Amino acid sequence: MLLQTQQRTLVAISHYNYDSRPSQSTSQCAKRHSFGCDLSKREFCGAVLGVDEVVHNITEALKQYDLYNNSVIVFVSDNGGSTKFGGNNFPLRGAKSTLYEGGNRVPGFIHSPLLKKTGYTYSGLFHIVDWYTTFLHLAGIEPDKNANLNGFNQWESVSEGKPSPRTEFPYLMDTYEGTKIGAVRVGDYKLIDGPGGISDSWITENETEGFDGAFIMNQERWKLLFNLTDLSPKLFNLAMDPTEKHNLADEEPEKLAEMRKRFDYYFKMAKPAVKLVGDPKADPANFGGVYIPGWCKAYDDVPKTHGDTYYNTV
Repeated sequence: MLLQTQQRTLVAISHYNYDSRPSQSTSQCAKRHSFGCDLSKREFCGAVLGVDEVVHNITEALKQYDLYNNSVIVFVSDNGGSTKFGGNNFPLRGAKSTLYEGGNRVPGFIHSPLLKKTGYTYSGLFHIVDWYTTFLHLAGIEPDKNANLNGFNQWESVSEGKPSPRTEFPYLMDTYEGTKIGAVRVGDYKLIDGPGGISDSWITENETEGFDGAFIMNQERWKLLFNLTDLSPKLFNLAMDPTEKHNLADEEPEKLAEMRKRFDYYFKMAKPAVKLVGDPKADPANFGGVYIPGWCKAYDDVPKTHGDTYYNTV
């Protein structure tokens, strides 16, 4: 949320981190909607109910203090839903932690009296880094020319329905066992190089039986769920195939070569990712089949050393 008063500009961020942990509103929602839903759906419903109430309270507070008419409210997620915990990205392919659209393309909305065009769906390309540059513009702040920002100011585009200034963006640039992995979009085309992610299917319902705790905590069986061995390129035309079902890599070799050039461009620009290394001492098999705290310690200097002692990521 961004608003301006005569004295200053205020940026307020409310972050809701829902994964597998039930919220306090879960029990309320479970009582209200206990029929026809499994537990994970009821927990998810509880989390959504809590967020809905907070958004309502913030909006009413802005009106109460006469700040609403000069405010911009943005509601958006940083990744797609996790199908392990009640999320559903259908009809998009994939989920959180994947390179497919289900893990990256998220719905969102902007609510503001300052919008010149309302009640429509903006279809232009928009990357999460564009929010920063857009908010700077709304606050009347000129970005530092030496900052080399990657974001575009999208306010004119979204507020008036004009074309997006963005024509391409990378999804991820990393390495996996010495192999480049990542994805890039240019216009309507998208290239995934390397594994697409741990969940590369189309989830039509809450298919979570294979992800129960006992299965995940078994360090051999969990690998059966995750496909990280398919290193072949995956080329999609998202305008014609938004659900990423038709791999065009073999049919359009020239487009594949063109997309790989853009992939390599972004890969060279990318900073090395901080790696969190799994520790076999965290194996639940060592503790009667359950995760327990207290065996590991945090690293203190991630940016400088990239970590010598790591948190558990098993």
